[in-house]
Order: sequence, then structure tokens, then C-alpha cells
Amino acid sequence: MLVALSNVIDGCNAFGVRSSKRHRCCIFLTPSNTEGLLMMPLSYAKNHYGLILFSLVIFGSALDTSVGLNFLLLFVIVSGVVFSATNSGENIHLSSRYKLTIGLFFATYIGLVCSEILTSFDPAEAASVIVNYLPVGLLGLVLVFCLKHGVSFSKLTPWIALIAIIYAIFALYESNWRPSGRVSFGYNPIPLGMIAIQLMFWCGCATLERQRSSLLALVGIVAAFWVVYLTASRAPGIVGFALLSVWFLFSKQPLLVRAAVLISCASILPLLNFLGELAKSSEVSSLNILFEPANRSLLGRLSVVDSSIITGIDTGASSSGTYRSWIWHTGIEVIKQQPWLGWGRETRLTQEMFRAVDAPAFLTTFPHFHNEIINMAVRFGIPAAILMIVSYASLFLIATNKRAFWITFVFLSQLFALSVTDVIWHHSVSMSMFVFTLILMFLFLIEDSERVEDASTR
Repeated sequence: MLVALSNVIDGCNAFGVRSSKRHRCCIFLTPSNTEGLLMMPLSYAKNHYGLILFSLVIFGSALDTSVGLNFLLLFVIVSGVVFSATNSGENIHLSSRYKLTIGLFFATYIGLVCSEILTSFDPAEAASVIVNYLPVGLLGLVLVFCLKHGVSFSKLTPWIALIAIIYAIFALYESNWRPSGRVSFGYNPIPLGMIAIQLMFWCGCATLERQRSSLLALVGIVAAFWVVYLTASRAPGIVGFALLSVWFLFSKQPLLVRAAVLISCASILPLLNFLGELAKSSEVSSLNILFEPANRSLLGRLSVVDSSIITGIDTGASSSGTYRSWIWHTGIEVIKQQPWLGWGRETRLTQEMFRAVDAPAFLTTFPHFHNEIINMAVRFGIPAAILMIVSYASLFLIATNKRAFWITFVFLSQLFALSVTDVIWHHSVSMSMFVFTLILMFLFLIEDSERVEDASTR
């Protein structure tokens, strides 16, 4: 286990390690210390089960529609039972700024439930909202449990990078047999691309400072970028290139290291061509993924949104961006009819809605409105959408220094960019992503403030 390597080294003396003058270790295995070596993974799991469980939340987020949420529920239940039964773990005292942000997200959750109750008057629908949006309400509890377990951002960094690497291996394997070339892990390429963006962002944060860098985190940046590329998802692709550019400009890594990361990210092109030749499959070719027709390529899906349609002007365009524009235009018109409480969680785009705004006949129904703010306002009302925005924006109040402020800005910017053309608070996959990336934001800010305090006392 990579993250347990330091524990192995520290425990070498207990298993007969002898060091030469050049500090080279030799381990003499005997029946007694062999048993000790075999027990070390079990000992690590026993002492760090909270870290492992939360890492499984991250790992499971993109595997299926509910794997990540199931691991999240397991993390909460196990932590609650253990800490209640044993009265273990130190008392956690969060500052008022953290409490404010967590309180705002919890208030948003309560607002969604109340809106559904007042709109539908159906206990079953209200129960559905309570269950599906429960991760938002549990955000504070998850953070407290992480801190009680001693989980920190630096401890999670190797796991994040390792997950990105495993995802990249899965994605390369899947790209060999999926005819379209778009990797989705069997569900949807867009949520997978958004999750990979989070892994890329946090690996980048872990390597901003030269002394805090690790080879594993640098490899994690490359692996996560590869996954984003292979999904051929429009918004994640743009955000991925932007994050990579920001990291290259502001990271304190040596120029050669930053250049090596960029070259490694670009190496996905010859790698896919090599795999295509190896598998004798033309679908794997990087040129196909770049330029494949029917808007399934990376560049084909970066079509320009016909924003004039939002004003009601039909330009006659039929791009994928046109579809989203008509969806947003329809959503805005629906919001105007019931702005305060919305239409309920199960509201979805219908042909009747499209006909009401004279949309083109080729448009089909959609389960959501392809924009986080519009989708929230349609289903739960404008106040709920505003409360969600304020909850995110309150993260700026937690940042205690200029560096933390700008990292928070980039974090919220990439989430906003991903939410412009898709939704996070809708898919169960992206909902588990919301929890783990917000928790990582909290843990990063806590660790950063402690670092600043330590530096000021020296």
C-alpha cells in the first residue's frame, strides 16, 4: 500500500532492520517478523479506517449511480456508531465561519424539502427529496467525522492521486471497445468528466508548493486530465484545459517539472494511437476522438452556444449548443410562471413546454434543464437557487489569506463553469462528488490556516 510506505519504513527496526553506513536497509525475515509484516496492512486499516472509507467515497463516485453515496452512508453510519459507542475521538470546535457555510447548506436542504411539501402536498415526493438531497444536509456531519478520524487534506492527497491513476487505467481500457470513443464507466461521460476535474484540481493544489509536492500527485494531474479527455465532454474539457493552464502559470514547481506535466498530458494522443494499432481498432485513434463526426468528438462537442435563442430569435442553427439554449430559454419561461416555490422535484422538460416557446420540433424531452441555477429555480423556486449560490459564496469568508482566497475562487469558478451546461444537484453520481469535493475544500482551508499560524509563530 503506497500510503502506508512511511509506516513500513518507520517500523523496520521492529522487524530486524540493519542499516549500513550508507543507510541502506536490509530486512532479515524470520517466522516472527514475517507474521508482523503480514499484519501491517491490517494494522493500518484498523488505525485509518475513516481515511479508507472516505477515500472509497471518492473512488466509488464515478463507478455507478449510487456506489459513492452508499460508501458515504457507510462512512457516516460506521463513524457515528464507533464514536457513540466508544466515546472516542477528540472534540471538534469549528470556527463560526465554517459553521456559517455548513449552516447555509443545511438551510438550503431544508428549503428544498419545504418547497416540495408546499408544492406537491405528497408525502412520497417529500420523502424523495429528503433522501435524494440528504448529502447536502449531511455535509457538516461528514466534516466533523473526518476531523474526528484525523483525516486531513495532506493524508488524502496520495489516495486522490491513486484514484485518478486507477480511473485513467479504466478509461484507457474502456476506450478500446466503446465504438463512440467516449468513456463513461457505463453511466454518463459528463458526470465522470466533472469528477475527474475535481481529482485534477486537488492534485494540482497538492503540488502548488515545491516542498509539498509528490511524484504521485503530479502523475495524478496527468491521469485525471486523460480521463477528462477520453470522456470528450464539452464543459469538463474546457475547464480541464483552463485548470492545467492556471496550474502551469502559478505553481512553484520547477519549469522542467511543469513542462513535463504538460507533455505528459499531451501524450494521450500518441498513446491512443499506439493502443489503436495494438488493438487493431480504428475507434481508439486519437484523431477519431478529436474529429469524429456527429458531435461525438471532443472538438465537435465544443460547438458554440447560439445565445441569441435565449432572446427568442431563431437563427436556424442545429448545433448541440442550440439545444442547450432552447432548454435554458424554456426553463426561464417556466420559472416566470411559478418563481417562488417552483414546480417540484419531478419537473422535467416536455414537448408541451417546448411548444409553448415555439421551439424547433426536433428537440426532445430532457430529465433536467442543463443548468444548475435554472434547474433549481424551476423545481424549487428562485429563493432556493439564491440560497444555494449564497452557500457556495460563503466559502470566501473561510479563506484567511490571499493564497486561500484565490484557490477558493478557482474552486468555485470551476464548479460554476461545470454547472453552466449541466447540473450537479441532480445526478446521484455528481451528488457524491459534491460532498467529497466540498469536504476537501474545508480540509484544505483548515490545513492552510494551520500552516499560516505555524509560520507566524516561528
